[in-house]
Amino acid sequence: MSKGNENYLLEDFEKLSAELLDALFPTCEAQRRKYKDEYAKALPLAAMAVQESIRTFLALLKRK
Repeated sequence: MSKGNENYLLEDFEKLSAELLDALFPTCEAQRRKYKDEYAKALPLAAMAVQESIRTFLALLKRK
């Protein structure tokens, strides 16, 4: 894979990740309001873990 393709793939991945992160908490909040059980209460913590994992993964990919 050429360096240009790698940069293109990274840019696409960053864009998709940003879209996911933008939708993560609104989706979490909607589901938390819809369901009032113990699983729903855990959604914010799970969403924060997903967010941190994605950001860490991106940071590792972009390191030089």
